[in-house]
Amino acid sequence: MDRNYINNMVSIYYIYLYIDSTTSTPFYVGKGKDFRWRLCCHTRTVNNHLRNKIKKLGADNIKIEFLHKNLTEKDALQKEIYWIKYYGRRDLKQGTLCNLTDGGEKGPFGYNHTEKAKKKMSIAKKGKPSPRKGKQSPFKGIPRSPEVCAKISKSNKGRIFSKAHRKRISNSLKERHRLDESKVLFLYTKEKKSALAISKILKRDVRCILNLLKEYKIPIRRGVVKSNETIQEKREKRRKYAAVYRIKNRKKIRKYRKEYYHKNKSIK
Repeated sequence: MDRNYINNMVSIYYIYLYIDSTTSTPFYVGKGKDFRWRLCCHTRTVNNHLRNKIKKLGADNIKIEFLHKNLTEKDALQKEIYWIKYYGRRDLKQGTLCNLTDGGEKGPFGYNHTEKAKKKMSIAKKGKPSPRKGKQSPFKGIPRSPEVCAKISKSNKGRIFSKAHRKRISNSLKERHRLDESKVLFLYTKEKKSALAISKILKRDVRCILNLLKEYKIPIRRGVVKSNETIQEKREKRRKYAAVYRIKNRKKIRKYRKEYYHKNKSIK
């Protein structure tokens, strides 16, 4: 069932009014459900007028009144439009309200940016990393209470995705978990990297890479071949190493013999 249809049938919405208790003048009309009426929900809003007004007055000097209760979403939107028109907007010099729109919009803010403003924001944020990038989530390690879990479960129950939406989710997950086959084959055959080294580079499981190599019928190597050296070159290297090792040993033996000879001579 469509969620909008459910919201229009269930009477859980209300209309609330913020009043400046020092002058008894209303300054904001809102539509909401659950705890939307709280002042803390408006301290980080896009509406600068409302945010500054709340900061200036303080929580003690703000009175909250409920104009309507137990409304459907459709009725609540209509009532919101009526009351904003009744008290008048401050930005249009029609009244005392800090509302930036005429009401009737769905969503937490209701304010729609102009195309010009959207372009400016896009240019300002391009090329800059997200402020949350590299930072740990503030909710990490904090267990959810049973009430919160029950709410999440209730809100997700009965959700039916359309076929197109399910297909999009499936494609995105496939792309995320798909191996870059050409890269794996290049690293394994040309650069002579081992399956373990490739798994560390691509941050994937070794078994995925081994299965891919088996599919292409590529013989799996044991260990890492660091260079494309011939057998003769390798043998020459070993001989040189062995010769150097022998010379070093000879020097050590001579030194030891001399020391031993001098010691025995002094004893005699």
